[in-house]
Amino acid sequence: MSPLSSSMRLTQLLKRLVSFHGLWIEPIVVATYNDLVLCCSPHNNQSNYFICNPYTMQWLALPPPPTQFPVTAKVVGIICDAPYYNYSNKEDDGKRIIQVNADYKFKVVRLLRSYDHPTNFFLEMKVEILSSETGEWSETVVSSPESWYHIYSSIAHNGLLYHLCQLTHSRTCLAGLDPFMIMNTITNSTTSNGLDCYKCCHVEMDTTVVDGFSGDQCVVSERSLRISYFDWDSFSVYVWDLKEEEGHAEMDVGKLCYKHTGVYSLDRDIAPDESSVSVFELIAIDPNNDDILYLNIIGDLVMSNIQTREWSVLVRESQTIESNFFQLELPLWPTPIPKLRQHANGGGTTSS
Repeated sequence: MSPLSSSMRLTQLLKRLVSFHGLWIEPIVVATYNDLVLCCSPHNNQSNYFICNPYTMQWLALPPPPTQFPVTAKVVGIICDAPYYNYSNKEDDGKRIIQVNADYKFKVVRLLRSYDHPTNFFLEMKVEILSSETGEWSETVVSSPESWYHIYSSIAHNGLLYHLCQLTHSRTCLAGLDPFMIMNTITNSTTSNGLDCYKCCHVEMDTTVVDGFSGDQCVVSERSLRISYFDWDSFSVYVWDLKEEEGHAEMDVGKLCYKHTGVYSLDRDIAPDESSVSVFELIAIDPNNDDILYLNIIGDLVMSNIQTREWSVLVRESQTIESNFFQLELPLWPTPIPKLRQHANGGGTTSS
């Protein structure tokens, strides 16, 4: 199935949600995981969440979160445990049997921040987690070893949810948390009220290699957590790769760190009008190849390979170029819509 047909199917599915659930506003996509899409409507109150699969045209309506306006979800993420299918061998002829495993667990995570927060910098953030095992939302507090200023995105990778964050003094890091352990992990971290909380891990970047660095101009690879940043002055892409430091036992896989691994100049013919700096934007990394980037250039969707410097225009004057972009994979077998334990507020699946 082509990306265009995938987008069309998702559009059709969102319209079905409006009709079936009597929504006033068409849902918007807030996160993806594999080929599953997490969307919500309306945007401001974020009271209706749905897990959808545009390939199977099925969805799951989630119970409303406990906290709505005037507290807004800064970032929302979804993560599942694998596998979605069980494989076994038949005893008679040795053929493999594939059985759907729709009982896999999932978590939806909302990072909240109140509009009336006393400062722009915060060491703690309220977190709401929906568990498929209970069918209910739970609340906790996540603390940071350093003050956050802004959170840009949520990326699921190897069982953790990572969030690209801006720290003080324009520093940037990737903050990771484990939604499957967050509610039952005892830590020695306490909130400002003296309550136990979950302390997330930080992987900071060295951004001194480029002047004027801004975290909102970065894109993160869901495949490898590579971070890429476009610098207009040098017309180059700066790349940081996640590495494992030796001689540290802080984590099972060692202490992770970001290493600046390269600077790649782009072909200046990709943007013939130098005034297009205001509409030149790095928007995504290819899910299968970290060297392929997607850019918004004066409304055109452009694909560029930073190794070969080859580029091509995929879509001219795209009407959706100003939307947020999410990676949607097309696996060999579509991910079944997960099951949710019965709860007081209802919710369930439906299909075409």
